[in-house]
Amino acid sequence: MIHIKPFDYIFYRIATSKFYQKLDSKTPYIWAFGSLSFCQLCNVLTIIGIFQTIHGKNILSIPNLSMKIGIPLGVFNILFVTTEKKYRWLIEKYKNEENRTLKGWFVISYVTISILTFLIITDFCL
Repeated sequence: MIHIKPFDYIFYRIATSKFYQKLDSKTPYIWAFGSLSFCQLCNVLTIIGIFQTIHGKNILSIPNLSMKIGIPLGVFNILFVTTEKKYRWLIEKYKNEENRTLKGWFVISYVTISILTFLIITDFCL
């Protein structure tokens, strides 16, 4: 099993959040997959947007690029990060974790910053 610790943990915390548990208690890991993939896509597009802004060229179209990056990223996440087997394993691994609240704020910050920086940088690139 491949372990990408920060993304594993973010996936685990999103999947076990009360919001996703209420939304779909049987398969919250599927909802967490979508949320994590969206944040990762925002990160990649933000980095590309920063390079485009620095170089003063709009070489790549963000809407077209999002499909070209989003599909392989989603496939990668399905294969290595967001499987039900990994979800069960992460529940066991983190059931008695320390500093749960602080780590929860890390996850909330990651999601918020990912989306906000993407929105800000796309305002410059589009």
